[in-house]
Amino acid sequence: MISYSSNYIDKDIDYDNLYQKYINNFKNINNEIKYYQLLENYLNEFYDAHIGIKTLVNNSSLEEAKEKFYNRYYGFNLFFLDNKTYIATNVSPESKAYKEGLKDGNLIIKWNGNDIKDEIKRLKYLNVSIPNISNKNVLNYYLPFYLSVTGNEENEITFINEEGKTQVINIKSIDNGYKYLKENIETFTKKNDEKNFTYKLINNTAYLKITNEKDKVKDVKKSMNKIVDNINKDNAKNLIIDLRNNEGGSDKIGSLITSYFTNKKTLYLKESILKNNNYKNINEIIVNGNNKIDLPAIILVNGNTISAGEIIAYNLRKFENIKVAGLTSTNGSIATVKKRIIMPENILVSIPSIACKDENNRVIIDSDSNKDGGVKLDIKIPINKETITKIFNKKNDYEMEYMLNYLNKEKIS
Repeated sequence: MISYSSNYIDKDIDYDNLYQKYINNFKNINNEIKYYQLLENYLNEFYDAHIGIKTLVNNSSLEEAKEKFYNRYYGFNLFFLDNKTYIATNVSPESKAYKEGLKDGNLIIKWNGNDIKDEIKRLKYLNVSIPNISNKNVLNYYLPFYLSVTGNEENEITFINEEGKTQVINIKSIDNGYKYLKENIETFTKKNDEKNFTYKLINNTAYLKITNEKDKVKDVKKSMNKIVDNINKDNAKNLIIDLRNNEGGSDKIGSLITSYFTNKKTLYLKESILKNNNYKNINEIIVNGNNKIDLPAIILVNGNTISAGEIIAYNLRKFENIKVAGLTSTNGSIATVKKRIIMPENILVSIPSIACKDENNRVIIDSDSNKDGGVKLDIKIPINKETITKIFNKKNDYEMEYMLNYLNKEKIS
Protein backbone atom coordinates (compact mmCIF):
# COMPACT_ATOMS: atom_id res chain seq x y z
CA MET A 1 0.00 0.00 0.00
CA ILE A 2 1.15 3.54 -0.77
CA SER A 3 1.64 6.05 2.02
CA TYR A 4 1.97 9.48 0.44
CA SER A 5 2.50 13.02 1.66
CA SER A 6 1.76 15.90 -0.68
CA ASN A 7 4.72 18.19 -1.23
CA TYR A 8 3.30 20.38 -3.97
CA ILE A 9 -0.11 21.74 -2.92
CA ASP A 10 -2.34 21.85 0.14
CA LYS A 11 -5.29 19.59 -0.67
CA ASP A 12 -6.27 19.46 3.01
CA ILE A 13 -5.92 15.68 3.12
CA ASP A 14 -4.73 13.98 6.29
CA TYR A 15 -2.60 11.35 4.58
CA ASP A 16 -1.75 9.52 7.80
CA ASN A 17 -5.41 9.13 8.68
CA LEU A 18 -6.19 8.06 5.12
CA TYR A 19 -3.50 5.40 5.37
CA GLN A 20 -4.88 4.12 8.67
CA LYS A 21 -8.41 4.11 7.24
CA TYR A 22 -7.44 1.62 4.54
CA ILE A 23 -4.46 -0.37 5.84
CA ASN A 24 -6.42 -3.03 7.73
CA ASN A 25 -8.69 -3.60 4.74
CA PHE A 26 -5.64 -4.20 2.56
CA LYS A 27 -4.13 -6.60 5.08
CA ASN A 28 -7.29 -8.68 5.14
CA ILE A 29 -7.69 -9.00 1.37
CA ASN A 30 -6.79 -12.32 -0.22
CA ASN A 31 -8.71 -11.77 -3.45
CA GLU A 32 -7.04 -10.12 -6.42
CA ILE A 33 -10.26 -8.60 -7.75
CA LYS A 34 -11.18 -7.01 -4.43
CA TYR A 35 -7.58 -5.76 -4.10
CA TYR A 36 -7.87 -3.76 -7.33
CA GLN A 37 -11.23 -2.39 -6.26
CA LEU A 38 -9.96 -1.28 -2.86
CA LEU A 39 -6.74 0.18 -4.29
CA GLU A 40 -8.62 2.37 -6.72
CA ASN A 41 -11.09 3.49 -4.03
CA TYR A 42 -8.06 4.51 -1.96
CA LEU A 43 -6.34 6.36 -4.80
CA ASN A 44 -9.55 8.21 -5.73
CA GLU A 45 -9.38 9.95 -2.35
CA PHE A 46 -6.29 11.84 -3.55
CA TYR A 47 -8.46 13.53 -6.24
CA ASP A 48 -5.67 13.89 -8.76
CA ALA A 49 -5.73 12.49 -12.31
CA HIS A 50 -2.06 11.57 -12.10
CA ILE A 51 -2.67 9.22 -9.16
CA GLY A 52 -4.44 6.12 -10.35
CA ILE A 53 -3.93 2.56 -11.47
CA LYS A 54 -2.19 1.93 -14.76
CA THR A 55 -0.94 -1.40 -15.99
CA LEU A 56 2.39 -1.99 -17.68
CA VAL A 57 0.98 -5.04 -19.45
CA ASN A 58 -2.52 -6.09 -20.48
CA ASN A 59 -4.19 -6.97 -17.20
CA SER A 60 -7.47 -8.87 -17.59
CA SER A 61 -7.90 -9.04 -13.81
CA LEU A 62 -8.19 -5.25 -13.57
CA GLU A 63 -10.91 -5.24 -16.23
CA GLU A 64 -12.60 -8.13 -14.45
CA ALA A 65 -12.53 -6.17 -11.20
CA LYS A 66 -14.42 -3.31 -12.83
CA GLU A 67 -16.85 -5.63 -14.56
CA LYS A 68 -17.72 -7.30 -11.26
CA PHE A 69 -17.94 -3.96 -9.47
CA TYR A 70 -20.40 -2.51 -12.01
CA ASN A 71 -22.63 -5.57 -12.12
CA ARG A 72 -26.04 -3.89 -12.38
CA TYR A 73 -28.00 -2.48 -15.30
CA TYR A 74 -31.59 -1.49 -14.67
CA GLY A 75 -32.42 -0.63 -18.25
CA PHE A 76 -31.67 3.11 -18.14
CA ASN A 77 -28.95 5.63 -17.35
CA LEU A 78 -28.71 8.51 -14.92
CA PHE A 79 -27.50 11.94 -15.98
CA PHE A 80 -26.75 15.21 -14.18
CA LEU A 81 -28.03 18.49 -15.60
CA ASP A 82 -26.74 22.04 -15.22
CA ASN A 83 -29.65 22.80 -12.90
CA LYS A 84 -28.25 20.18 -10.47
CA THR A 85 -31.00 17.60 -10.97
CA TYR A 86 -30.78 13.97 -12.08
CA ILE A 87 -32.81 12.49 -14.90
CA ALA A 88 -33.31 9.09 -16.52
CA THR A 89 -32.02 8.66 -20.08
CA ASN A 90 -32.08 5.86 -22.65
CA VAL A 91 -34.85 3.98 -20.84
CA SER A 92 -35.17 0.55 -22.43
CA PRO A 93 -38.73 -0.56 -23.29
CA GLU A 94 -37.66 -4.05 -22.18
CA SER A 95 -36.89 -2.93 -18.63
CA LYS A 96 -39.17 -3.23 -15.62
CA ALA A 97 -38.55 0.48 -14.99
CA TYR A 98 -40.13 1.39 -18.34
CA LYS A 99 -43.07 -0.93 -17.83
CA GLU A 100 -43.66 0.67 -14.42
CA GLY A 101 -43.83 4.13 -15.99
CA LEU A 102 -40.27 5.54 -16.12
CA LYS A 103 -39.59 7.52 -19.30
CA ASP A 104 -36.66 9.46 -20.76
CA GLY A 105 -36.23 12.82 -19.04
CA ASN A 106 -38.09 11.88 -15.85
CA LEU A 107 -36.59 13.49 -12.75
CA ILE A 108 -35.09 10.94 -10.31
CA ILE A 109 -35.26 12.10 -6.69
CA LYS A 110 -34.51 8.91 -4.73
CA TRP A 111 -32.22 5.97 -5.41
CA ASN A 112 -32.29 2.75 -3.41
CA GLY A 113 -34.92 4.43 -1.23
CA ASN A 114 -32.62 7.33 -0.29
CA ASP A 115 -32.24 10.92 -1.50
CA ILE A 116 -30.22 10.59 -4.71
CA LYS A 117 -27.88 13.41 -3.66
CA ASP A 118 -26.99 11.47 -0.49
CA GLU A 119 -26.39 8.32 -2.53
CA ILE A 120 -24.04 10.29 -4.80
CA LYS A 121 -22.08 11.58 -1.79
CA ARG A 122 -21.63 8.06 -0.38
CA LEU A 123 -20.71 6.49 -3.71
CA LYS A 124 -17.51 4.47 -4.03
CA TYR A 125 -16.46 4.08 -7.64
CA LEU A 126 -13.78 2.78 -9.97
CA ASN A 127 -12.66 4.98 -12.87
CA VAL A 128 -13.72 3.78 -16.30
CA SER A 129 -12.34 5.15 -19.60
CA ILE A 130 -11.13 8.34 -17.85
CA PRO A 131 -8.61 9.09 -15.06
CA ASN A 132 -9.48 10.24 -11.56
CA ILE A 133 -11.31 13.60 -11.80
CA SER A 134 -10.12 16.07 -9.16
CA ASN A 135 -12.47 18.96 -10.00
CA LYS A 136 -15.79 18.42 -8.20
CA ASN A 137 -17.63 20.59 -10.71
CA VAL A 138 -16.64 18.11 -13.42
CA LEU A 139 -16.97 14.96 -11.30
CA ASN A 140 -20.61 15.84 -10.61
CA TYR A 141 -21.45 14.99 -14.23
CA TYR A 142 -19.75 11.57 -14.09
CA LEU A 143 -20.89 10.20 -10.72
CA PRO A 144 -24.46 9.46 -11.91
CA PHE A 145 -23.00 7.22 -14.63
CA TYR A 146 -21.34 5.15 -11.90
CA LEU A 147 -24.35 5.19 -9.58
CA SER A 148 -26.69 3.91 -12.30
CA VAL A 149 -24.78 0.61 -12.59
CA THR A 150 -24.34 -0.15 -8.88
CA GLY A 151 -26.78 -1.34 -6.23
CA ASN A 152 -28.82 -4.37 -5.32
CA GLU A 153 -30.40 -6.86 -7.69
CA GLU A 154 -33.65 -5.05 -6.97
CA ASN A 155 -33.71 -1.34 -6.27
CA GLU A 156 -36.34 1.17 -5.19
CA ILE A 157 -36.44 4.54 -6.95
CA THR A 158 -38.65 7.59 -6.71
CA PHE A 159 -39.24 9.80 -9.73
CA ILE A 160 -41.55 12.47 -11.13
CA ASN A 161 -43.67 10.82 -13.81
CA GLU A 162 -45.13 12.18 -17.04
CA GLU A 163 -48.12 13.56 -15.15
CA GLY A 164 -45.89 15.47 -12.75
CA LYS A 165 -46.69 13.16 -9.86
CA THR A 166 -44.24 11.49 -7.48
CA GLN A 167 -44.04 7.76 -8.17
CA VAL A 168 -42.19 4.98 -6.31
CA ILE A 169 -41.28 1.79 -8.16
CA ASN A 170 -39.10 -1.28 -7.66
CA ILE A 171 -36.70 -1.94 -10.51
CA LYS A 172 -34.66 -5.01 -11.35
CA SER A 173 -31.24 -5.45 -12.91
CA ILE A 174 -31.42 -6.96 -16.40
CA ASP A 175 -27.72 -7.13 -17.31
CA ASN A 176 -24.16 -6.37 -16.22
CA GLY A 177 -23.68 -2.60 -16.34
CA TYR A 178 -19.99 -2.33 -17.22
CA LYS A 179 -20.35 -2.22 -21.01
CA TYR A 180 -23.14 0.37 -20.78
CA LEU A 181 -21.03 2.49 -18.44
CA LYS A 182 -18.04 2.47 -20.81
CA GLU A 183 -20.25 3.33 -23.75
CA ASN A 184 -21.92 6.24 -21.93
CA ILE A 185 -18.66 7.80 -20.73
CA GLU A 186 -16.94 7.42 -24.09
CA THR A 187 -19.96 8.95 -25.85
CA PHE A 188 -20.12 11.85 -23.37
CA THR A 189 -16.39 12.59 -23.69
CA LYS A 190 -16.48 12.08 -27.48
CA LYS A 191 -13.46 9.82 -27.57
CA ASN A 192 -12.31 9.08 -31.10
CA ASP A 193 -9.30 7.93 -33.07
CA GLU A 194 -8.20 11.31 -34.46
CA LYS A 195 -4.42 11.62 -34.60
CA ASN A 196 -2.38 14.32 -32.93
CA PHE A 197 -2.33 17.58 -34.96
CA THR A 198 -5.22 16.55 -37.18
CA TYR A 199 -6.26 19.53 -39.33
CA LYS A 200 -9.34 20.11 -41.44
CA LEU A 201 -11.49 22.97 -42.72
CA ILE A 202 -15.19 23.09 -41.84
CA ASN A 203 -16.87 25.77 -43.96
CA ASN A 204 -14.66 28.78 -43.14
CA THR A 205 -13.47 27.48 -39.76
CA ALA A 206 -10.14 25.72 -39.32
CA TYR A 207 -10.11 22.75 -36.95
CA LEU A 208 -7.03 21.53 -35.05
CA LYS A 209 -7.03 18.44 -32.83
CA ILE A 210 -4.26 18.13 -30.22
CA THR A 211 -4.40 14.83 -28.34
CA ASN A 212 -1.19 15.16 -26.30
CA GLU A 213 2.10 17.03 -25.89
CA LYS A 214 4.43 14.04 -26.21
CA ASP A 215 5.95 14.49 -29.68
CA LYS A 216 9.51 15.65 -30.24
CA VAL A 217 10.17 19.39 -30.64
CA LYS A 218 11.21 19.08 -34.29
CA ASP A 219 8.08 17.07 -35.10
CA VAL A 220 5.80 19.59 -33.36
CA LYS A 221 7.39 22.47 -35.25
CA LYS A 222 6.92 20.61 -38.51
CA SER A 223 3.26 19.86 -37.70
CA MET A 224 2.45 23.39 -36.55
CA ASN A 225 4.18 25.02 -39.54
CA LYS A 226 2.18 22.81 -41.88
CA ILE A 227 -1.02 23.81 -40.05
CA VAL A 228 -0.10 27.50 -40.43
CA ASP A 229 0.35 26.96 -44.17
CA ASN A 230 -3.04 25.21 -44.42
CA ILE A 231 -4.82 27.95 -42.47
CA ASN A 232 -3.39 30.59 -44.81
CA LYS A 233 -4.10 28.55 -47.92
CA ASP A 234 -7.69 27.91 -46.82
CA ASN A 235 -8.22 31.57 -45.88
CA ALA A 236 -9.84 30.39 -42.64
CA LYS A 237 -11.80 32.99 -40.65
CA ASN A 238 -11.90 31.20 -37.27
CA LEU A 239 -10.16 28.34 -35.50
CA ILE A 240 -11.37 25.59 -33.17
CA ILE A 241 -8.59 23.96 -31.12
CA ASP A 242 -9.91 20.65 -29.83
CA LEU A 243 -8.21 19.70 -26.55
CA ARG A 244 -10.92 17.27 -25.45
CA ASN A 245 -9.39 14.07 -24.07
CA ASN A 246 -5.92 15.61 -24.24
CA GLU A 247 -3.83 13.38 -21.99
CA GLY A 248 -1.01 15.85 -21.37
CA GLY A 249 2.72 15.47 -21.84
CA SER A 250 5.56 17.98 -21.87
CA ASP A 251 5.00 21.60 -20.82
CA LYS A 252 7.89 22.59 -23.08
CA ILE A 253 5.89 21.24 -26.01
CA GLY A 254 2.85 23.09 -24.70
CA SER A 255 4.79 26.35 -24.60
CA LEU A 256 5.99 25.74 -28.17
CA ILE A 257 2.41 25.29 -29.39
CA THR A 258 1.36 28.44 -27.49
CA SER A 259 4.17 30.43 -29.13
CA TYR A 260 2.31 30.24 -32.46
CA PHE A 261 -0.48 32.43 -31.06
CA THR A 262 1.45 35.42 -29.66
CA ASN A 263 4.26 37.76 -30.68
CA LYS A 264 5.43 38.30 -27.11
CA LYS A 265 7.89 36.61 -24.81
CA THR A 266 5.86 35.56 -21.77
CA LEU A 267 5.95 33.21 -18.81
CA TYR A 268 4.29 29.86 -19.48
CA LEU A 269 4.65 28.54 -15.93
CA LYS A 270 6.93 28.23 -12.93
CA GLU A 271 7.77 24.82 -11.49
CA SER A 272 7.99 24.71 -7.69
CA ILE A 273 8.47 22.21 -4.91
CA LEU A 274 7.26 22.53 -1.33
CA LYS A 275 10.00 22.41 1.31
CA ASN A 276 9.55 23.27 4.98
CA ASN A 277 6.06 24.61 4.20
CA ASN A 278 7.45 27.07 1.65
CA TYR A 279 7.46 26.89 -2.12
CA LYS A 280 10.81 26.96 -3.88
CA ASN A 281 10.89 27.77 -7.59
CA ILE A 282 13.12 25.36 -9.48
CA ASN A 283 12.39 26.19 -13.12
CA GLU A 284 10.62 28.60 -15.46
CA ILE A 285 9.20 27.74 -18.89
CA ILE A 286 8.98 30.66 -21.29
CA VAL A 287 6.86 31.23 -24.41
CA ASN A 288 8.92 32.76 -27.22
CA GLY A 289 6.14 34.11 -29.42
CA ASN A 290 6.32 34.05 -33.20
CA ASN A 291 2.66 35.02 -33.90
CA LYS A 292 2.09 32.77 -36.91
CA ILE A 293 -1.61 32.21 -36.16
CA ASP A 294 -3.76 35.28 -35.61
CA LEU A 295 -7.37 34.11 -35.77
CA PRO A 296 -10.33 34.29 -33.40
CA ALA A 297 -10.24 30.88 -31.72
CA ILE A 298 -12.31 28.59 -29.51
CA ILE A 299 -10.59 25.96 -27.36
CA LEU A 300 -12.79 22.93 -26.74
CA VAL A 301 -12.10 21.11 -23.44
CA ASN A 302 -13.72 18.49 -21.25
CA GLY A 303 -13.19 16.64 -17.96
CA ASN A 304 -10.70 14.39 -19.70
CA THR A 305 -8.47 17.35 -20.64
CA ILE A 306 -5.68 16.91 -18.13
CA SER A 307 -2.26 18.13 -17.04
CA ALA A 308 -0.23 19.71 -19.87
CA GLY A 309 -3.39 19.94 -21.98
CA GLU A 310 -4.97 22.12 -19.31
CA ILE A 311 -1.95 24.43 -19.19
CA ILE A 312 -2.17 25.07 -22.94
CA ALA A 313 -5.82 26.09 -22.53
CA TYR A 314 -4.96 28.23 -19.50
CA ASN A 315 -2.24 30.16 -21.35
CA LEU A 316 -4.06 30.54 -24.67
CA ARG A 317 -7.11 31.86 -22.82
CA LYS A 318 -5.06 34.91 -21.80
CA PHE A 319 -4.97 36.13 -25.40
CA GLU A 320 -7.61 38.61 -26.47
CA ASN A 321 -9.28 36.68 -29.28
CA ILE A 322 -9.25 33.17 -27.73
CA LYS A 323 -11.97 31.66 -25.53
CA VAL A 324 -12.39 28.31 -23.74
CA ALA A 325 -15.61 26.34 -24.20
CA GLY A 326 -17.04 22.98 -23.20
CA LEU A 327 -19.81 20.98 -21.58
CA THR A 328 -17.60 20.97 -18.48
CA SER A 329 -14.33 22.58 -17.47
CA THR A 330 -11.05 20.63 -17.36
CA ASN A 331 -9.90 17.95 -14.93
CA GLY A 332 -7.95 20.16 -12.51
CA SER A 333 -4.74 18.10 -12.28
CA ILE A 334 -1.54 19.70 -13.54
CA ALA A 335 1.29 18.99 -11.11
CA THR A 336 4.37 17.46 -12.76
CA VAL A 337 4.99 13.75 -12.17
CA LYS A 338 8.53 12.85 -11.17
CA LYS A 339 7.93 9.68 -9.16
CA ARG A 340 6.41 6.39 -10.26
CA ILE A 341 5.87 3.30 -8.16
CA ILE A 342 5.75 -0.15 -9.74
CA MET A 343 3.65 -2.49 -7.63
CA PRO A 344 2.94 -6.25 -7.85
CA GLU A 345 1.10 -7.51 -10.94
CA ASN A 346 2.74 -4.75 -13.06
CA ILE A 347 0.59 -2.02 -11.52
CA LEU A 348 1.99 1.49 -12.00
CA VAL A 349 1.05 4.39 -9.71
CA SER A 350 2.31 7.88 -10.60
CA ILE A 351 3.00 10.48 -7.90
CA PRO A 352 2.96 14.22 -8.79
CA SER A 353 5.61 16.20 -6.93
CA ILE A 354 6.12 19.58 -8.69
CA ALA A 355 3.57 22.40 -8.54
CA CYS A 356 2.86 24.71 -11.47
CA LYS A 357 2.59 28.43 -10.65
CA ASP A 358 1.92 31.71 -12.42
CA GLU A 359 3.80 35.02 -12.54
CA ASN A 360 2.35 35.90 -9.11
CA ASN A 361 3.59 32.63 -7.62
CA ARG A 362 0.08 31.24 -7.25
CA VAL A 363 -0.58 27.54 -7.86
CA ILE A 364 -2.69 27.34 -11.00
CA ILE A 365 -5.45 25.01 -12.20
CA ASP A 366 -4.73 22.19 -9.74
CA SER A 367 -7.77 21.46 -7.57
CA ASP A 368 -7.53 22.88 -4.05
CA SER A 369 -8.81 21.63 -0.68
CA ASN A 370 -12.37 22.42 -1.81
CA LYS A 371 -11.84 20.34 -4.96
CA ASP A 372 -12.17 23.48 -7.06
CA GLY A 373 -9.83 23.71 -10.02
CA GLY A 374 -9.52 23.33 -13.75
CA VAL A 375 -9.54 25.95 -16.49
CA LYS A 376 -12.64 28.12 -16.26
CA LEU A 377 -15.02 28.22 -19.20
CA ASP A 378 -15.77 31.40 -21.13
CA ILE A 379 -18.56 29.59 -22.96
CA LYS A 380 -20.57 26.91 -21.13
CA ILE A 381 -22.27 24.57 -23.60
CA PRO A 382 -25.66 23.82 -22.00
CA ILE A 383 -26.59 20.44 -20.56
CA ASN A 384 -30.34 20.24 -20.12
CA LYS A 385 -33.32 18.05 -21.08
CA GLU A 386 -33.41 19.56 -24.54
CA THR A 387 -29.74 18.85 -25.31
CA ILE A 388 -29.42 15.32 -23.84
CA THR A 389 -30.38 13.57 -27.08
CA LYS A 390 -27.82 15.60 -29.01
CA ILE A 391 -25.06 15.01 -26.45
CA PHE A 392 -25.51 11.23 -26.57
CA ASN A 393 -25.86 10.97 -30.32
CA LYS A 394 -22.89 8.82 -31.36
CA LYS A 395 -22.98 10.00 -34.96
CA ASN A 396 -22.91 13.74 -34.29
CA ASP A 397 -20.61 15.96 -32.25
CA TYR A 398 -22.96 18.32 -30.42
CA GLU A 399 -20.13 20.41 -28.94
CA MET A 400 -18.59 21.03 -32.36
CA GLU A 401 -21.98 21.85 -33.86
CA TYR A 402 -22.72 24.26 -31.01
CA MET A 403 -19.40 26.08 -31.40
CA LEU A 404 -19.58 26.28 -35.20
CA ASN A 405 -23.01 27.85 -34.82
CA TYR A 406 -21.61 30.18 -32.15
CA LEU A 407 -18.76 31.31 -34.42
CA ASN A 408 -21.20 32.05 -37.23
CA LYS A 409 -23.24 34.32 -34.93
CA GLU A 410 -20.78 35.85 -32.49
CA LYS A 411 -17.58 37.83 -32.71
CA ILE A 412 -14.80 36.67 -30.40
CA SER A 413 -13.03 39.48 -28.60
